[in-house]
Amino acid sequence: MVSRARANVLARFWSATDLRRELDRFTGYRPDTPGVAHYGFDGLDLLLDGIFGAEGRTDSIELPDREMVHYEPVPARVILDLVDHVSLTESDVFYDLGSGLGRVVFLVNLLTGIRCRGVEIRTDLCATSRRVADRFRLANVDIVAADARVADYRDGTVFFMFTPFRGALLQAVLERLHDEARRRPIVVCTYGSCTRRVFELAWLTPQTPDANGDYRLAIFRSDQAL
Repeated sequence: MVSRARANVLARFWSATDLRRELDRFTGYRPDTPGVAHYGFDGLDLLLDGIFGAEGRTDSIELPDREMVHYEPVPARVILDLVDHVSLTESDVFYDLGSGLGRVVFLVNLLTGIRCRGVEIRTDLCATSRRVADRFRLANVDIVAADARVADYRDGTVFFMFTPFRGALLQAVLERLHDEARRRPIVVCTYGSCTRRVFELAWLTPQTPDANGDYRLAIFRSDQAL
């Protein structure tokens, strides 16, 4: 099944609808359950690891800042949840902050066609992500090797974080996003412990139930640009 899925994605035999139908076979998540908790991994994660590969060291490497969190993949059904409940349009530009091996931006792009950018400080993970993006001819996916505190977000409209940082570093990134929100409305999506900090921000309004929990996708919208 994995080799068939990989071949169909590589050859573009599947439309976005076809791909989603196949992905749904490997998870119990369904779009009509907004706010559902996502604990651990399921068959969908194994399928995506088989399609995109899971190469690359994701731990045991010293990070340049103690407030950076070692890469861990987000449960794949969180990405489906995001695609289902954020009204993405062709004019959107999606950012994954702390993109690791790139699975979030790959899947969002394949399911929606929108431009996606992964921001990742580890150059080894960026190199792996770029190889996969090239192999699958994902022209609308860019992997940016940068510190999220100084990356260029001027075209971003939707931002995702799976707790890639904490403490003052997280606060600095959130201040960068607030600067962007002063120029235009943006959407911020979170999963994991960083959600509790984002929930406290006065400039973001929760769009999902229980938007201060660790294991639910939380969607926030900014006020109108000032």
